[in-house]
Amino acid sequence: MSKPERIAIFTKDDELYNALSLALSPLSPVVRSPDSLDNKTLALVDERKGPAINDLKSTLHMPWLFWIGQREDKEHIQFIHEHRLHHLIGLDAVRTPWEAELQIKKIFAGKDKWWGLKPYLSQGTTTDGFSLSDSNKRGTDQVQEILKLQDWSEFFDSPQEHLALMANELVSNALYNGPEEKRSGSAHYPIDRKDPVFLRGSELVQVNMGIDTHAVGLSVMDCFGTLDWTKTVDSLHRGFQEKTVQYKKGGAGLGLYLAFSHGNQFIVNRRAGLRTEVICLIEKNRRYRQYKGRLKSFHFFEEASS
Repeated sequence: MSKPERIAIFTKDDELYNALSLALSPLSPVVRSPDSLDNKTLALVDERKGPAINDLKSTLHMPWLFWIGQREDKEHIQFIHEHRLHHLIGLDAVRTPWEAELQIKKIFAGKDKWWGLKPYLSQGTTTDGFSLSDSNKRGTDQVQEILKLQDWSEFFDSPQEHLALMANELVSNALYNGPEEKRSGSAHYPIDRKDPVFLRGSELVQVNMGIDTHAVGLSVMDCFGTLDWTKTVDSLHRGFQEKTVQYKKGGAGLGLYLAFSHGNQFIVNRRAGLRTEVICLIEKNRRYRQYKGRLKSFHFFEEASS
């Protein structure tokens, strides 16, 4: 589908509307709470005073609906699961306009600009990373080396521990769950994470990390493209419901839930059968309480096969 022709913002909050309009008007004409919608409109909807979700679902192109929520994270995942949302922004008085601009810019930039940390970090930001194909070398040491080289003075005490855990979980998920469609009963791609996995040829998992003035970004990308919306959201939903590990064909274990839980923004880019990228952002915050109190955001971008 082509790019949106306008952006509709539904909110009764004048300050929020003005900030969103300022951030988004360079991308497309912005209108406030229009009486009618169509599938050429991208909509941001403040749940406090916006239209009913079922009315929107019958009209809008769903990947262009950005819901602004202020419930608890568990309720947000339930809401995403129930209504098949691609985008939910956890309301934050300061960061919501910035986040909306980051995510919506991707839609207007086109699918070839979706991938990597570049859309999320300031121009000129240097990133560091590595590739791996062996479960015996999950990149733990490389992650620790990258973390040691960063400036954490504007963060709470220990985001490094969270990032190391997130990287480990996402790498494991990519190594063991990524190649499920190639498994076909072969022991080459085991399910049990006690068994070693050795990806073939160009089947690399790529890890990247970078920090700018707003956040630290972590990206883990595989070359399989099997992590679709359903598996992603089911895993997050199950994580909040059960908080137990589940490793099975078609399952994504607890890794996605743990990554979501430790980040502020959780983003998935996917092209079926080709690659999946999970990106987590931890926003700069000196106070741990504010970091933990930030409502989490979810974004899923699906690149249609040509």
